[in-house]
Amino acid sequence: MRWLVLLALSSCVTLSPVDQALSLSRQERRSEAEQLLKKDLAEHPDDIPARKLLIRFYGFDGDLGAAQAQVDELRARVKSGDPSPEIELGHAYELAHKFDEALAAYALGYGDQVEKDYRSFREAVRSGRLPSENLPSDMETAIR
Repeated sequence: MRWLVLLALSSCVTLSPVDQALSLSRQERRSEAEQLLKKDLAEHPDDIPARKLLIRFYGFDGDLGAAQAQVDELRARVKSGDPSPEIELGHAYELAHKFDEALAAYALGYGDQVEKDYRSFREAVRSGRLPSENLPSDMETAIR
């Protein structure tokens, strides 16, 4: 009886396009996975997780031109300052074994965030929200 309930419940579950594509990829059916993601993006261009996965698939296939085109689409759909386009491009380069380019893309993506975090950190220390007595003396000097 219990298995019948589980079977009934499992038949009601609908996988997202990303989950379907991941399942196809695990079955070595990446071409079908890419087609599924392209179809989903044609209908839902703001499906960010689908676009990110497609970028990675293109990187794995070595199609960096297609990956770059999707990165440009991603950049147009995320908030200004969001590092995810550069990070996804880094993933694509890494999957294509272009490690120097991957590091450069990661640096662009994460570098802006590190600078923002540092500015927030400095402001917290200057405003007193973060007590400076907890900082090493050389760090305190560098911040002021």
